Amino acid sequence: MAKKLGHEYKVFVDNGSGTYNAIAGEVEHNRDGSTTLIDQSAKGTGQFAVQTPGRKTLVITVSGKKDLPDPNGLERVYTLQKAYPQTAGNFQVRKDPFTGSDIIFASSMYVSNFTDGAADQDNASYSFQLTCASSPTTDLLS
Repeated sequence: MAKKLGHEYKVFVDNGSGTYNAIAGEVEHNRDGSTTLIDQSAKGTGQFAVQTPGRKTLVITVSGKKDLPDPNGLERVYTLQKAYPQTAGNFQVRKDPFTGSDIIFASSMYVSNFTDGAADQDNASYSFQLTCASSPTTDLLS
């Protein structure tokens, strides 16, 4: 079984016309899937809570080092984030060699918590979170 390496995966954003572009300078992305729990306990269930899974929450956090200009990548993400009212963008996660046939995740997502950092004596950086605007159309563990 082959081990997977982080550089084999990248986040892509739709430029608004159906063309997907990698986000320049991406260093990492992390997917956090969690499920809310619904308490089913009653007086007769004893000392332990009886719970059932509720809705799932999916957050993808993307971070990197600024590599500008990047009008169809990071600048597109920023445009989506600063719009009011906010509109969702289409995002994909692709695996190497990053062609359209290598999509392992695709969904319409909102951009939130956009951070733009510029520390002294270090690279300018960015970070943002993506949350689902609808259920993913593709969701593979690959």
